[in-house]
Amino acid sequence: MSSNETEEYIQNTTKLFKDLCNIPTISKGCLYFTENQQDKGKIDASVTSQWSQRDLVRLENRAFQRNHIVTCDRDPRKLGPVQEPSFPVELQHVQLSSTSPSGKFQAVVKKIPATKKDEEKQYLEIWSCHNMIKCFDIKALDKHGDICEDSQFSSMQWSPSEEQLLYVAEKKKEKSALYFGNTEEDKESSKPPAKKGDKYEYEENWGELLVKRCHPVLVVLNISTDNVTVIDGIPEELSVGQAVWAPEEKGVVFCGWWHVPYRLGLVYCTNRRSGIFYVSLDGSDFEQLSKEGDAVFSPNFNLSMDKLIYLARNEKGVHKSCTELIEIDWKSKTSSVVVDIVQTPEETLFTDNGFPGIFTMGFPTRCWSTDGTKVVLSSFWRSSMKILIVDLPSKSVAHCTKESGCWNVLDVHKDFILASFSSPSQPQRLVMAPIPKHGEAVDWTVIAGQDAIDVKWEIIKLTYDTQEDSDKEYEAVLIQPSNGKTKPDIILHAHGGPHSCYPSNFMNEFAVFCRLGYAVLSVNYRGSLGFGQQPLESLISNIGTQDVNEVKFAVDTILKRGEYNRENVFVMGGSHGGFLACHLVGQFPDFFRAMATRNPVVNLLSMLGTSDIPDWIFEESGLYFNPELLTDADTYSKLLECSPISHAKKIITPTLLMLGAVDLRVPPSQGKELYRTLKARGVEVRLLVYPEDSHPLNKVETESDAFVNIARWFYEHRKVQ
Repeated sequence: MSSNETEEYIQNTTKLFKDLCNIPTISKGCLYFTENQQDKGKIDASVTSQWSQRDLVRLENRAFQRNHIVTCDRDPRKLGPVQEPSFPVELQHVQLSSTSPSGKFQAVVKKIPATKKDEEKQYLEIWSCHNMIKCFDIKALDKHGDICEDSQFSSMQWSPSEEQLLYVAEKKKEKSALYFGNTEEDKESSKPPAKKGDKYEYEENWGELLVKRCHPVLVVLNISTDNVTVIDGIPEELSVGQAVWAPEEKGVVFCGWWHVPYRLGLVYCTNRRSGIFYVSLDGSDFEQLSKEGDAVFSPNFNLSMDKLIYLARNEKGVHKSCTELIEIDWKSKTSSVVVDIVQTPEETLFTDNGFPGIFTMGFPTRCWSTDGTKVVLSSFWRSSMKILIVDLPSKSVAHCTKESGCWNVLDVHKDFILASFSSPSQPQRLVMAPIPKHGEAVDWTVIAGQDAIDVKWEIIKLTYDTQEDSDKEYEAVLIQPSNGKTKPDIILHAHGGPHSCYPSNFMNEFAVFCRLGYAVLSVNYRGSLGFGQQPLESLISNIGTQDVNEVKFAVDTILKRGEYNRENVFVMGGSHGGFLACHLVGQFPDFFRAMATRNPVVNLLSMLGTSDIPDWIFEESGLYFNPELLTDADTYSKLLECSPISHAKKIITPTLLMLGAVDLRVPPSQGKELYRTLKARGVEVRLLVYPEDSHPLNKVETESDAFVNIARWFYEHRKVQ
């Protein structure tokens, strides 16, 4: 092909990508209700939502807030007209925010970037509906480090009285200094002198995406007195997070993760030794509420503060799995299992293959019905994400989202659900509905969102094994152009994890590929979330074989339809998806036209001492994890056998590798190892390294550059008919 043709293709690709980048995504939403001034039979729902949009000029994500008013009938609970009375407001520098129970106050955490004159600053602001009431310079407070804003540890909750604010921050670090150089201390300072010789002491952190999280602590701000207190009485071996107020504001319930024997990567991993704990505000009373041996997260009280729920699983095992929903009666401190781990879905429970169990990263901040009998949450359900309604008295589960796609609960208030919805053809929409009664159909009202785009999609059921057992089934999501004028080329996509899932949500890159004429096949092989615990665990010790065969069988099944171009099949994936892509081009060297992979796992053996989650390597390979990382030749042999590098000598497929230079999960040395091997063998290979990006490769500059390079790589290596 000519260079002009390639340049024209790249220009078209960048235009399509830029157009779809104008579609925003929803990150947060909350509901508040007020009396309707014109009609006493109605109430007004104030809907506040936060959105994010890629800015390809400034190469950053732009966050903004939208406000809507929805008029609701009291009885029956029907939603009326939707109004958006103002333009969106950009949330510049906002890291975290929390609105008080009455809606009168809001706490906001902002981080102001460093300038030539000033260092980076973090501020905690308290706002009323009219103006800012207070502002605290976090460093000047000198009580703790930065306030945690990440999704793992962060918590910012107003007390029911609205007199106190609970949040999580990094523990204050002792000053350190060198033995030599300018070490003179301010003699008039009342602060203790810096410890000499400790300046370069290694400090463990919680790994990928949490490198600034070493030892989070609980903090309470008294709004009236401005007094900031770090809660004592918590063992030094615990990092704390996900904190909520206990009854009567006398203490706090939180999740704590143990540091011993050392910290492992925590993001995406629910299998870390942890507990649900209570501590009184004065630190005199401390107790563990969850049972030993469990890994736990997401504690949440009902409105009357007499029932506490949380999610639990065994601390041993793979990084994500099915979870139990546990309820604690606060008065008696007795606990019971409300929803157990589901081994294999029972088809009798639902028409669509049965309830597979709870697969979620936690409850929304507000998730309870007003009477405290129901809990609303989102959970993976095969190749979708559905909204579950758990009835606690009967310990039953139902879902209120019949339409396939990705449903995510944002808020639950006064028996109304605020949620987002998307599908491969539908960008995210903000939707609202009352909590349905048993057997009642749900009529969702669209508050905001974009129109559908011109692609078609379907969920395909597959069984690689000849036995038609339910635990052998898996699925794939096929997305393709809607015009159907020519046979499209196929891009085979394998998700990472491996215990993750593609939940039929809207993905910008898939939509662009369809507009470029490709069909995208994303496979939820066995081991994916949302199919039950037994199918998930079937992958253990079978990585590199079972998952590879099932992904390959999926694309073979699609090709048998005769509707797609067999000559141009491409493969892409990241992390464990990259592991699968590399295996596929190694085990089936003549099948794929080209491969593009992001931060791929290439060699489990060499990754053993470099990843922040070495336990992942052992668990997925079906081996015992020894924290000392001392093992034997047989283990080394097993790890090498499971690895794509064992098939590298057969790879002839043109390969594009994209690596994050600061990736701690799958270090860039993995991709470089494959690059050098292919380079030495004369295989066409290209390596892109993004110096400031980590495992997700999700900075706007990285994401946009990587996508166009992938599209170009596939275009340049397609077989022209």
